[in-house]
Amino acid sequence: MLIEFCASGDHIANIVYSSYSTNFGPVLTAWHGKVLCFVAFLEHYSTDSVIARIKKLFPKATLTYSNDTPNIFIYQPEKILLIGTPFQHKVWRALSELKPREIITYSTLAARIGHPRAVRATATAVGANPISYIIPCHRVLPVSGGIGLYHWGEDIKLKILKHEGSLP
Repeated sequence: MLIEFCASGDHIANIVYSSYSTNFGPVLTAWHGKVLCFVAFLEHYSTDSVIARIKKLFPKATLTYSNDTPNIFIYQPEKILLIGTPFQHKVWRALSELKPREIITYSTLAARIGHPRAVRATATAVGANPISYIIPCHRVLPVSGGIGLYHWGEDIKLKILKHEGSLP
């Protein structure tokens, strides 16, 4: 899968989004052509709040709803677009390089990207991941134990981890 990292989504003119049901609950995905640019679980968030987040990332884009976008749980996208800061890009790149079912702690992830003292900033970047599930932010666990927080809800994180067989 090809990952494109950008500081801004200002250059994107059109976004097509759709929502569908999955084993983990309802999901909304957003695409720029054949490039996946956003994934959100809707169990604990309204569609309007998720659309607002997409508009913040892609302020000049026209958003259109369609039932004709690929299901990311069946067809993995060939390309994704990640909008964020250089630090976020480091974190998300490291997450994208995790092996299947590999879990990692926030402190290990911070060390892996060369910022061992930036555990809190690393955790914040993990939580800001705009391509949930594909960039496996759900596989980051606290060193203190348990499954930790998840932007889209701890119950969804637990379902995904169990489905993948990623739990220790």
